[in-house]
Amino acid sequence: MLTGRAHHVIYFDRVSRWQSHPEWARHRRDEIMARIKSQFRAPDYEYQDGLPGAPVPPVVPAVPPVTTPAATPKQWAAFWLFVVIFFALAIRLGWLVQSGIETGTTIFPSKRPSLQRPVSLKEEPVNFWLVIAVYSAGSLGAGWAALWFLREGIRLKRS
Repeated sequence: MLTGRAHHVIYFDRVSRWQSHPEWARHRRDEIMARIKSQFRAPDYEYQDGLPGAPVPPVVPAVPPVTTPAATPKQWAAFWLFVVIFFALAIRLGWLVQSGIETGTTIFPSKRPSLQRPVSLKEEPVNFWLVIAVYSAGSLGAGWAALWFLREGIRLKRS
């Protein structure tokens, strides 16, 4: 049930300000207003036509642009450490994939040391390829993250 005030108010410019709009709209004010009113009807919409004595829409103050402060040397050191760690992780996992495929044996990844064991392609092909897929995804993800952060760091340095 729709009772009370309208949910939305559409403000139209005064006739004098309407002339500052694009050329195609300058002499079509009534037509444009009629079309908008036919699509957005009461009781959900209310209109303020910009006529003399009509309430003026609220003026939203301009928000000043946000400037980011320059990064400190400590922040750049942390950034480079982060990028190096991700590159190292990508290389390490890539090496595990490569050596696993070459030798046919890899290490099962687990938090518990008791479950970390060699997985052989001949004995457990499903587990072997699952482990290779996990290592490959980790290597690609870490490499992508390192490159993305490196790109963002270069972009930040330029600005």
